[in-house]
Amino acid sequence: MLAMRRRLVQLASLFSAVVLVILIALLVRSLWRVDVVLLPSGSDSCFMMTSHRGGWIELAAFTGWPEPRSRWWSGTYERDTGPFKLWAAHRSYARYRIFLREGQLILPRTAPGQGILGEGAYDQAARLGYPGMLSNGDPGWIMVRGWEIALPMAYPMAAAAVLPLGWIIGGLMRRARRRRRLRANLCGECGYDLRATVGHCPECGVAVGG
Repeated sequence: MLAMRRRLVQLASLFSAVVLVILIALLVRSLWRVDVVLLPSGSDSCFMMTSHRGGWIELAAFTGWPEPRSRWWSGTYERDTGPFKLWAAHRSYARYRIFLREGQLILPRTAPGQGILGEGAYDQAARLGYPGMLSNGDPGWIMVRGWEIALPMAYPMAAAAVLPLGWIIGGLMRRARRRRRLRANLCGECGYDLRATVGHCPECGVAVGG
C-alpha cells in the first residue's frame, strides 16, 4: 500500500514537472511571442489557452462554438493572434492580480453564417464596425458563452513546482534517514532493530544490508 502511494505521488510529481517545463517554455516565449491554443471539448465547446506577452496566461472555456478544431496560433501581438473576443453581457471579478470574466461574447466569422475566424480576426472585426456601434444580429458575428481567467504565469508555475520539489526533498530525507538507520544497525526501511537478525527484516521483509 505504501509503495502504491509512493508510485502515485511519483507519477503526479512527474506530470507536474512536465507542466512546469511547458509553463517555463511559454514564459520564455512570452518575451516576444503570443501563443493561442484551442482544444475541442465537445461538438460545440472548447478550451482555449493564451500565453500573453509579459508573462501572463489566460485560460478559457466556451460553449456554442461551431465545429471546434484543434488549432495553434502564434504571433507578435495579442489582437492579431487567434480569434478576436469581444465580451458583451458578462460579469467581471478581480483579486490578487487574478481576473475572471464569464458571460456572453461575440467573435467575427470568416463570412456570414460561417465559422469563427482565427487569422486576421481583428481586421475583420474592424470591417464589421468595431470599435464603434455594432448592430444586433449582424450575421458577421457569432455569440458564444464562456468564462475566462487571466493571471500571472508565476502562479501556476509555483503550483506546478510544489509536487516535484516535495518529491525531491522527501527522497533526500528518506535517503538520509536510511543511512542513519543502517549505521545504527536498524532496518533502513522500517527502523526495526536488526542486531540479532540474519537474512531479512522480520518486520517488513527487506533484505538485511540491502
